[in-house]
Amino acid sequence: MKRLFTILAVALMLLVASCGDGNTVSGYVVGKRHTPQRYYTTRDPATQTSRIRTIPEMWMLYVADSTAVRTVHVDKPTFDSAVRGEKIRLRYGKESD
Repeated sequence: MKRLFTILAVALMLLVASCGDGNTVSGYVVGKRHTPQRYYTTRDPATQTSRIRTIPEMWMLYVADSTAVRTVHVDKPTFDSAVRGEKIRLRYGKESD
């Protein structure tokens, strides 16, 4: 029983140690891009109907660190306050490839 608790404790410690700072992106702002809201209309030939697809407005920052340049989706106030060339640290940002 003691051995089982020891194995579980070691496994739990390894699990906690492997959880890094996955939701934090830090580096220098090397670019900014704003994509306005867009609408696409497609026509279905089988049913003779039109469908409208809405793409929401997006604000993206390009953040470079020593390994790569990452694209991070941010909100409007963060986008407006970011200056190209400044060091930034973003928590809970959605990073996309």
